[in-house]
Amino acid sequence: MMRLFKNGGKMNRFIFILFMGVSFLFFSGEAGSGGDNSSDGVNYVRNKTQTTFPLEKISNGVNKIIARVNDDVITLRDLQEFKRSSSIDKPANVIDKQALENLIEEKLITQLAKKEKFKVDNLWVDKKMKQLISAYGGYNKFEESLAKVGLSPAIIEKKIKDNFLVHQAVNKYVVSKIDVSPMEITEYYKEHIKEFSSPPKYICWVTKSGKRDFLEKLSKKIEKEGFDKILTEEKDIFFKIESDKEGLNDAIREVVESIKDGQWKIKEIGSAYYLVYLVKTVPAHAVFLNEVRDKIYSRIWKNKFSSKFEAWIKKLKEKSLVKIYSLE
Repeated sequence: MMRLFKNGGKMNRFIFILFMGVSFLFFSGEAGSGGDNSSDGVNYVRNKTQTTFPLEKISNGVNKIIARVNDDVITLRDLQEFKRSSSIDKPANVIDKQALENLIEEKLITQLAKKEKFKVDNLWVDKKMKQLISAYGGYNKFEESLAKVGLSPAIIEKKIKDNFLVHQAVNKYVVSKIDVSPMEITEYYKEHIKEFSSPPKYICWVTKSGKRDFLEKLSKKIEKEGFDKILTEEKDIFFKIESDKEGLNDAIREVVESIKDGQWKIKEIGSAYYLVYLVKTVPAHAVFLNEVRDKIYSRIWKNKFSSKFEAWIKKLKEKSLVKIYSLE
């Protein structure tokens, strides 16, 4: 069937913040801690005396250590499992680097939360566990599914607790420091007034047939008796469209842009013929502030969050020992 409307546009993606919710909990490995003896590897941040360890003593394969964050390590397995829960449309080597960066930042936040002795809400953790178990149709199926990816309910519960700690830390150091004033919203609206203008909208009635003769006869009846009368008599064969041009099929858009209000046109589209009657073109107009206030608030808030989060993470890295080894 020929589509008269286009598919929706790309969904905007907000900054990846690390505390990704339940999907993250299923794909994070556990990290151990290292010893001390060597200085091999590549420094990511070096603002603190390093305690290093010999890479030749580290296991190969999925247990290979690829990064160190203070006293914790990240293994190749951690990275591989993390990537399963991510959707990064970039080359493989870029995906590895970005995923590892996200893992490092998550580790830094969790370490801070534990250092400050943030409390875990066990009732919340129990609720999340029950939701996950229920989604899998019971404990046995839940356990079996986890085993297939080398995990267990105990590991998942630990990750849920870590996730809770991350939320607490981000709320304390980032979210609580964000404020969006009414004046900021008004100024943003004024500076982006063109962005908040509603595009022209077309209101039309459309009917189709496999035979052009049928629509030619219908066209003559419209010319003789008027469209309103024909619509009343033949309403079952018409369907109404109200859309801006971006939402219309290219062929239909070409028709409405080539005629004026109160005019109609027959056009062959694919294997059928369409009669398009343009009722009215609603001109572009500015959207009032009250109509987009929430949208502007959300946009400003996200921008501030992104900025404050990045600045906070940068300070955490500067105070920490972060070391990245080869991903190969």
